[in-house]
Amino acid sequence: MTADTVLGNVAALSTAMAALAILESVTPFRPKDAWRRGHLAANLGLNASTVALNLVLGIGGAIVSEALRGHGLGLLAGRAIPALALVVVGIVCLDLATYLAHWLMHRVPAFWRVHRVHHSDPLVDVTTAYRQHPLEGLIRFAFIMAAAWALGLPAAVVALYRLVSALNALLEHANVKLWQPLDGLLSLALVTPNMHKVHHSRAQRETDSNYGNILSMFDRLFRTFTPTVRAPHVEYGLDGYDTVDAQRFASLMALPFETVAAAGSSRHPGRKWTATLVLLAASCGTALAQGPKLDTARIQEITGLQGAFNEEEGVFKVTSPRIDTTVLVDGWAMPPFMGLTSWASFQSGAGGKAMVMGDLVLLQDEVNPVMSALLDAGLEVTALHNHFFFDDPKVYFMHIGGEAPVEQLSRGVRRALDTVKEIRAKGSNPPSGFGTPPLPATSAVTGKRSKRHWA
Repeated sequence: MTADTVLGNVAALSTAMAALAILESVTPFRPKDAWRRGHLAANLGLNASTVALNLVLGIGGAIVSEALRGHGLGLLAGRAIPALALVVVGIVCLDLATYLAHWLMHRVPAFWRVHRVHHSDPLVDVTTAYRQHPLEGLIRFAFIMAAAWALGLPAAVVALYRLVSALNALLEHANVKLWQPLDGLLSLALVTPNMHKVHHSRAQRETDSNYGNILSMFDRLFRTFTPTVRAPHVEYGLDGYDTVDAQRFASLMALPFETVAAAGSSRHPGRKWTATLVLLAASCGTALAQGPKLDTARIQEITGLQGAFNEEEGVFKVTSPRIDTTVLVDGWAMPPFMGLTSWASFQSGAGGKAMVMGDLVLLQDEVNPVMSALLDAGLEVTALHNHFFFDDPKVYFMHIGGEAPVEQLSRGVRRALDTVKEIRAKGSNPPSGFGTPPLPATSAVTGKRSKRHWA
């Protein structure tokens, strides 16, 4: 994220806030009385802290995002996904993470103590959008970035989502009159001003609804949607926080550290949120631990073999049929596809590594040189056996495996196959022996037969 990008985002938000403030004076949704105008100073102070905090977090988050993607971490990192599709997936998934964070703020007591700074405003207008305690900014950022890092989203997609989210927050809080039929229609897909104003109601059944940030689909999907027609009838704020002292900047900054005794489900939540947090943390951890996505093009380039990716198993397999020699099984020439094809399967691992396992088809004189080539490359030989009776020449199958950077594994496979080619270049069939004089009939290790044995 460059300095120009940061300044551009600040300019866009400032311009949007100023434009909506002017519009509020022209066509207000509700009139502002003299007392309620007093919330402006505290709101602007919180707005400034919110914007400053998010600029710092955004820069740090972008650096981490690109570092993780550079190591191939994340479900979508390294995949060939069109830019537009990546943006759509990113916005939907990040908006779901934001919905979850907002829902938990009404369910977890510690989160609610922070979030009530936002809900205690007795007048919802454009300055309410960023009326957040810094702790709320940290909570929201943590949920957004956990999802972004788990998915391996580019920093640009995350920045775009956060900008659209910030602009929409200004719009949905703005004290601007919007034709109700139009608002209702737009709320089928988006979070609209009237939809969000219901969420700021003092009535808890309405406060505990309409958690959406940009998209309204999650409220409808999880049955937390309240129709926008209720907007003109709600009373904003929280009981017990209507005094001038309670609305001062210092009081609002101290509010999360005060106890809360109000009754109701969102003030005394159940235990289901614990399982939700555990599942979210486990999902993110699993996604990040899956390691780098396979660079299949690089595997093909190094091994010199064409391969195929199995999406269901997450495995990329390259094959090399033995067409360089003819193998007879009981006098019948066996086609390579029926069991004479070497293969190696690659799969992403943890810690920046990949895994490989395979089966190499070898003739007798190839076994020792290929084994040496594999071991020298850092791979393992886990088995050596045969499949056929009465085969000519004798065929052996060498099982291989290993865990290392994908380039190292690919070079090991390539070295083994090149060793086979070098040997077969000297002749299509192996020699009939080791190429050394045969052992004598008797030697120093020949056992002596005792007379008793023959008795």
